[in-house]
Amino acid sequence: MNNTSLPVASDGGEQLPTSTDPSSRDIVSADDGRTVRLLDRLADQVWYFSSDVGGDRPEVLARNAVRFGVLSIICFFGFFGLWASFAPINSAAIAMGKVILDSNKKTIQHLEGGIVASIQVKEGQTVKAGDTLILLDETTAKAQYELLRKQYVTALATEARLLAERDKKKEITFPEELLSGEHDEAVVRESLDSQQRLFISRRGNIEGQVSILGKKIQQFKEEIQGLGSQSISASEQITLLEAEIQDVQTLVNSKNAPRSRLLALQRQLESLKGMRGEYGATVARARQSIGEAEIAILNANNDFMNKVNEELKETQSSLADLEERLRASKNTFTRITITSPISGIVVDMQVHTVGGIIRPGDKIMNIVPTDDPLIVEALVSPQDIDVVREGLDANVRLTAFKSREVPPVHGKVTQVSADRFDDPN
Repeated sequence: MNNTSLPVASDGGEQLPTSTDPSSRDIVSADDGRTVRLLDRLADQVWYFSSDVGGDRPEVLARNAVRFGVLSIICFFGFFGLWASFAPINSAAIAMGKVILDSNKKTIQHLEGGIVASIQVKEGQTVKAGDTLILLDETTAKAQYELLRKQYVTALATEARLLAERDKKKEITFPEELLSGEHDEAVVRESLDSQQRLFISRRGNIEGQVSILGKKIQQFKEEIQGLGSQSISASEQITLLEAEIQDVQTLVNSKNAPRSRLLALQRQLESLKGMRGEYGATVARARQSIGEAEIAILNANNDFMNKVNEELKETQSSLADLEERLRASKNTFTRITITSPISGIVVDMQVHTVGGIIRPGDKIMNIVPTDDPLIVEALVSPQDIDVVREGLDANVRLTAFKSREVPPVHGKVTQVSADRFDDPN
């Protein structure tokens, strides 16, 4: 390509000679730098037509236009860079999940199991809370409950009788639980009558023992009283006999009475003294017998009270055990009627045969609640933990429907798990 000069318009309107020769383009000022050289190259390729100078190449106008374009590009990217640096950018986490009920479906089970007596519902049926689902055979549970209840009533009546005996009451005060009609009337009446008879019998027995010993004591006291009178009489006779002996002794000394009479009186005196001593010994033995009888009465009462306290302790221990067992048996008896804990729809029934056996803990059916709110349970990637928190808005798209026809459902994040869960799939 030959080097040719192109006319360039100056600011005064006259044409300035230019050349496409690289050496001639180096005359441009250094302030323009590489931009001016780029404009020179563009000017070699582009022809501009001006209204003032037709058919010429206005390099100055081309240079200004390119400068304006470059400046615009620089401003655009500069503004974009500033905006990207300071403007907040929202981020989102995408996760797959499933729609479930807030409280989940309820699985119906039975703790003890049993024999199916009646099935009251069917698959897909709507039930209310408390409605009967299945009835189990009550034979075993009822028999066990009735047996324990009878034992419990008997223990209550026994405790009341023992308390009356311990406190030495004349009558038994039975607890209100037995008199309120809470338990079977026939069982209660039988227990009360039995304990009342036993109370009278035992009280009569101990009172009989005490009475016999008391009579013995009275006899000994009367004997002591009689012996005392005899001892006093003997003492008086001894006093008189001693005076008589002194008189006879005087007569014998004066030889006015025979000595044999004196000896007879002395023998009679010694006999009276012996009788008086025997009376004293007999009184002592009687008093000892009284003491022994009194000790026997005390021992009889103590033995009876010890026996009562021991029986009361055993009865109260047995009563506490029976109370717990009765409560458990009552719960078992109550559970023969399997009811729905919530209102919902029966699904996934596993029991269909009357007379069939339900094993303890086996699933019987499920109840899907009808009034629970729906929630989405989603597995979010652990990498998104910094952008997911409670209270954030969420858009839920239902994959079962076409996204163009069904808009997303708006929701909120209500809970974020404290631990990581692996996807079971």
